[in-house]
This record gives sequence, structure tokens and C-alpha cells, in this order.
Amino acid sequence: MLQLRVRLFCLMALSCLPLLAHVPVSHTLALRHLQLEGDVQIIGNGSLIFSDNTVQSTAGITAIMPGAGIAVSGAGTPTVAIDPAQVQKRITATCVDGGGFLAVNQDGSVTCSGVGKIDVVTGGDMLITAPPGVTYLIVEAWSGGGGGSAGVGVYGGSGGGAGGYARVLIPANAGPFSASVGYPGKMTTGATGEDGQATRFVSANQFIYLTITGGRGGGVAAGGLGGDLEVSPGALLLQSSRGGNGASGAFFGVSGSGGASPFGSMFASGGAGCPSGATSTAGSPGLMLITYH
Repeated sequence: MLQLRVRLFCLMALSCLPLLAHVPVSHTLALRHLQLEGDVQIIGNGSLIFSDNTVQSTAGITAIMPGAGIAVSGAGTPTVAIDPAQVQKRITATCVDGGGFLAVNQDGSVTCSGVGKIDVVTGGDMLITAPPGVTYLIVEAWSGGGGGSAGVGVYGGSGGGAGGYARVLIPANAGPFSASVGYPGKMTTGATGEDGQATRFVSANQFIYLTITGGRGGGVAAGGLGGDLEVSPGALLLQSSRGGNGASGAFFGVSGSGGASPFGSMFASGGAGCPSGATSTAGSPGLMLITYH
């Protein structure tokens, strides 16, 4: 039942008088225009039925229109959410090893770029794969220094040669690569020092982009030669230097010094010789620095 406390105006062909009362309504009023002043209360399970036959039984929201960045789904009780196709979610991902963002995805994840990242190879072999976004690599490398020799008789031992140095640019799409850094020549009590090992940078299909020979071990009255460089046409040479030669041993047990590493580096220097019966100095190990651009 609908209880009305109203001031009722009847706009029909017949004239009506204003009315102020509690009016129990249990039938349909065929009115073209109804003005109400006061409260309207629906008792029971009644609803409001509109001219387009839509029904409202509660005072809730009846329609929500989507807007820019806002999506609405479901009928009756619609769901309002951010439209993921238009609104960027909060970025929660990070990039490690000095890499930056190459792309930011809608869901807040990122694609990392390896530009600026540096790999350090200190000995042996390492597989190198260029990270996303990288177009070229700069490889800076030293080979292993040769070991010094022990003296023979009145001669002192000779110094080993230093490893060589090179800095080259290599296209990233030629990878993956294998980086091999030369070990140094070991210490010895013999008349000939051990050679340092070569440093190489090779593609997966065995194309050699860079080879730096190791420093030679010291000999009898002859210092070891410094390491030298071989660069393939596929690499752009930026800088290079041959390793310093070791100094020869001399009479009266005077031992030769090891060859100097290029640019005064602590890497790749040659080992010093020693007098007869003593133990010579080992060479210094090689090194490789790979920077991604």
C-alpha cells in the first residue's frame, strides 16, 4: 500500500480541488501530471515503474557510465574499475646490474636494457650473451704475463714478457660469444719461464674477433717477449699496445725484471727472473672488461 501525505493537483479535463490528507491508494490513478509535496513511502515490496518499464526497488545507483580510463562491467550491481588498456599500473619491477628500463609494460612490469652493464672476466672461459637493447660491445682485454726464469751458472734469470692489451668494438648481433682470459706463466726454478696464456673473444660459430697472445717466459740470458695483438676484420680496433719485453739476466747472478704491463696496469705484467737455485716470479693474470652499449 502507498501512503501519501501530499498536496495533490489534478491536471485533467475535469477541475480538481487541492487536497492535503493521508490517502490510501490501492488502485491505479489515471493522472497525466502529479505533483507531490512532502514524503513518499513505499510499504512492502512495491517498486517504482517508469515509462520505459525500468523498475527501481531501492534508492541505489541505477546507471554508471564509463569514462576515460574507467571501465564499468556487470548489470544490476555494476563493477567499476580502472581500464587497464588506458591506465598504466604502478611500476614495481627493477633492473639489476646497472641496466635501465628498455620498456614499461601496462601491468607494471618492465623490460630491462643491458646498456651500461659491465661484465668482468678474470680467468678461464665465460659465455657472453648481449642483454636486450644492446647494439654493440666494447671489449677491453689483457693477456697473461710470462713467468720469469731461474738463473743458470753465473747468469741470473730473465724476466717474462708482459701480456698485450687491446680495446675493440664488436657488434652485439654477432653473439653469443665465448670470452677466454689467459692465465699467467707460473713461477719456476728452471732455466725457462712459463709462457702466459692468450686472451680471446670468439663468436659461437668460432669466428675469432680478438686474440692477444700471452707474454713469453724468460729464457737463458734472454728476456721474454711481450704479448701481441691479432684483431679480425669483424672488430673495430679502438686502442692496442704490445706488452713490454722482460729484461735479460746478466753475469754475476743479476736477474732481469719482468716486462711492464701496457698503461701501467696491475694486470698482465711479466714475472721477474731469479738467481740460480731460487724460484722465479710468476706473471700476472689477464683480464677482460665487457661494456654493453
